[in-house]
Amino acid sequence: GVGTAVVGSAIKAGKSADDINTLSKITGLSTEEIQKFQYASERIDVSLDTLTGSMSKLTKNMSTAKKGTGDAYQAFKDLGVEFQNQDGTLRDKQDVFNDVIKALSTMENETQRDAYAMQLMGKSAQDLNPLILGGADDLKKYGDEAQNAGLILSQDSLDGANAFADGIDKLTATATAGLSKIGGKFSEDLLPYLEDSIDYLEKGIERVS
Repeated sequence: GVGTAVVGSAIKAGKSADDINTLSKITGLSTEEIQKFQYASERIDVSLDTLTGSMSKLTKNMSTAKKGTGDAYQAFKDLGVEFQNQDGTLRDKQDVFNDVIKALSTMENETQRDAYAMQLMGKSAQDLNPLILGGADDLKKYGDEAQNAGLILSQDSLDGANAFADGIDKLTATATAGLSKIGGKFSEDLLPYLEDSIDYLEKGIERVS
């Protein structure tokens, strides 16, 4: 029972690691950032999909705003949020995200606030309102809390868990294929007996009739 529980936990961890690695590739966020968001999302009433999607969209808009024109550039300017360093490189996206959330939280006009949020972080930005109203400090606080509690797995640990899950999937597929072969072989061997039984039954029915 203990062994089964341990293997079950390992498989679950492997599936979770696979999801985190996949989401990292899709959004361009680090696996560390995703794990912090995952931990924080349960406490700030904002889904992980909303957080990662908004951050990914913001990162793209930071790059677009470097041209010095467009809605994203104007939104950054109106909110007073710097998205570039003095040397012209883009600032850390987490820092920019926090600054945007802080700037939005000070706005009294909710309609304009939502408009800026969507310009910078996509259509799902309205779902960030619990975070905007609560302040970006909560996101950082919970992220740091997860880090300090040792809940953030390294990339090597995630890859190891992912590899274990892949191994289990391969083992399951191999076992299934093997059983299918065995079943097929038995079916071939048993088919003559089955045909004889059917023939015997049919003749018996004819005699009774």
